[in-house]
Amino acid sequence: MKIETCIDAQSVADKCANIIADHMMQAINQHAKFTIAFSGGSTPIPLFQRLSTLTLPWDKVHIFQVDERVAPDGDENRNYNNLKTHLLDHISIPPAQVYAMQVATLSSWKAAETYETLVRKHTGTPPCFDLIHLGLGEDGHTASLIPKDPVLKNSDSYVATSQVYNRYERLTFTYDTINATKCILWQVTGKKKAKMLKRLISGDTKIPAGRIVRDQAIIVTDQQ
Repeated sequence: MKIETCIDAQSVADKCANIIADHMMQAINQHAKFTIAFSGGSTPIPLFQRLSTLTLPWDKVHIFQVDERVAPDGDENRNYNNLKTHLLDHISIPPAQVYAMQVATLSSWKAAETYETLVRKHTGTPPCFDLIHLGLGEDGHTASLIPKDPVLKNSDSYVATSQVYNRYERLTFTYDTINATKCILWQVTGKKKAKMLKRLISGDTKIPAGRIVRDQAIIVTDQQ
């Protein structure tokens, strides 16, 4: 596990953007495309904004979601909203290469099944993304792998549903999907996450984030 410490949240975002750009170019040189999945929440917003300013070969990029709240289109808490507003609306990426979780038009289990089929089509079986972006919750969750949720034990699916958490049922990549990626990029900011960050770094498997593989992981954080 590699750890990069920056002076503030914006510097973390800038560093994450540079890492993504580097991996993007490597992947495109190797196999002519780059597959990436972004996590939700507010932490990625400055990362999206920074990426949107970079001149990158977006026509060779395929963007997926790590997780999403099950809510109607237009719900302000949908993860896709931030992705679209702060990144997709500002880059020249073919719409067909952006894969949103269809939580508004399908039942949650059908949306998970459909998204898994899509993921496997573009990244293989088991799925192998070039890069998966993760955040860290104050309770130790990552993606929508929530403490004590049955989804933590799911070994039958690559995309699954969680129980209701903070008012929303969610779709999420499972451990099998995340742990098979070529690079895991953690973006962790804010003092409230310092305790869980220490547990993540120590490999504490009692928190959901601690069960993510470490060998191909990079943590970028503003915590000293």
